[in-house]
Amino acid sequence: MPEAEQARANFLTLLDRPRRVAADRARTRWTRVLAGVVKADGVDVDLRGFHAHEDPRAPGACELRIDGVAAGHKPRMIADQFRQTIEKELQREASGALLKVAFQQLEDEANSSSLPPGQQRAAFSLLATVGVSAPGSDKPAKGE
Repeated sequence: MPEAEQARANFLTLLDRPRRVAADRARTRWTRVLAGVVKADGVDVDLRGFHAHEDPRAPGACELRIDGVAAGHKPRMIADQFRQTIEKELQREASGALLKVAFQQLEDEANSSSLPPGQQRAAFSLLATVGVSAPGSDKPAKGE
């Protein structure tokens, strides 16, 4: 009888496959987001770090941190344009989930002799959250 029980378990696993495939396809994917980050990374933005992880308690909920330096006549504006581009790229993948992209840090760097005259630099850290649970909730928050 153990063979029959094993066969039944295998059969049930096969029957559940379409649901698992659909759930997997609905998950937030980083490939397109990463491609968007690469597109957003212009000559005036130097990426220094990129960290992403999913929340195992909430499928599809993820957090992304990007560290970099923007350089130019208005480096803070350049950094904010980069933030907006990242937000647009994530919005495409968010599927109605709560989305937030904000600076954790945005600081002017000391002028360097290696920069062209009139150019400045600003270091930044962005934190993007997609579908992360609202405080006091066990479920991912949905968009408004």
